[in-house]
Amino acid sequence: MNAQTDIYQFESYEKLYRIGFPGMTDEEINAAYPERLTLGANIEKLKRNRVFMAQNVRDAYHYERHFKPFARCVMNDLELEPSGGIWETPGGSFTFWVYSSPNGHEAESEEGMARAILKRLGF
Repeated sequence: MNAQTDIYQFESYEKLYRIGFPGMTDEEINAAYPERLTLGANIEKLKRNRVFMAQNVRDAYHYERHFKPFARCVMNDLELEPSGGIWETPGGSFTFWVYSSPNGHEAESEEGMARAILKRLGF
């Protein structure tokens, strides 16, 4: 729910970098450890699993900086509708649920989640 998929886009990434990778520049860290820092570098590994990602478009920070870049790594031609919807990749490895709720970073209501899951299951 409103996932953070790229540590470099995290507001406090500098503290993590300084503690975890002392003496290295941001560029050196990103080049040396992409698979540890961003889900986008792990698409092929993630395809062996089933990933369900839910995102509130009203959480603009996470929608723009984390969700959209990751979704585009998975589905290059993905056009996300701000009104919401559910998209699945061929083969079903990735499912994206985009919804619109005034709660911003908070999760969708239980009722909203139940409706989306039931719809995804074909009910």
